[in-house]
Amino acid sequence: ALKKDFIEVINAIIPADKSLKPCSMSFAFIQYYKDRGWLREDIHHDREPPWDFYLLQCRQGMFRETEWYLYKQQKPLAEIQVDGVPLFKLYGALK
Repeated sequence: ALKKDFIEVINAIIPADKSLKPCSMSFAFIQYYKDRGWLREDIHHDREPPWDFYLLQCRQGMFRETEWYLYKQQKPLAEIQVDGVPLFKLYGALK
C-alpha cells in the first residue's frame, strides 16, 4: 500500500506544477490521495507527456515497456519496500 509517509516523501521531492505519471496503476489512484489532502494539489497527474516524474507500483504482471525500462534501467529517487520487496518507486523524467 502507498502509505502516508511515502506520500510525504513524494511531496517533498516533486516541485510545484510538475507532472506525475502513475505506472501500473490507475490515474484514479493518484486522485484518491489528492482528494484526501495527502498528495499536493500542484502535482499534476492529468497532463500529457512528457512527464516530469513517474510513480511506479511494482506489480510486474502489469508492466509494459516503460515500466520495465524504469524498473530495470533507471535509479529511483525514492522507494518503499517491505521485507526487501519493492512496493512503489518514484523516478524522475525518462533519460
